[in-house]
Amino acid sequence: MDSQGRKVIVVDNGTGFVKCGYAGTNFPAHIFPSMVGRPIVRSTQRVGNIEIKEKLCYVAYDVEQEQRLALETTVLSQQFTLPDGRKFKIRIEAPPSRKHMVFLGGAVLANLMKDRDDDFWVSKKDYEEGGISRCMAKLGIKT
Repeated sequence: MDSQGRKVIVVDNGTGFVKCGYAGTNFPAHIFPSMVGRPIVRSTQRVGNIEIKEKLCYVAYDVEQEQRLALETTVLSQQFTLPDGRKFKIRIEAPPSRKHMVFLGGAVLANLMKDRDDDFWVSKKDYEEGGISRCMAKLGIKT
């Protein structure tokens, strides 16, 4: 729970940054792969794809200013209505520390488990002597 009594779940989807190596007229072809190899009957089809790209894609004029603004204001909030009529609000906050959530979670877990007996932990010595297979065996994972 957070300080206001709301239940909070931290979700790390495992992704960092997504880069796209396409630009110009190649971009619509990769966004709409079903169009690749099909004859374009009308030029309006291609124009439609380009319009979609231009409406849905955004390129900042001042990237640094946009990054500062995003770090300060990245909060998504939306209200949903369940089939029975009840309404609830989902609020998603993306603080700058989100980049370190996996490490922080591991650090908290390690701190909680620090007093467990030695057969719970895999030491550097264990790894150097037996490699990954020894570590997996010690943790009870069959390889």
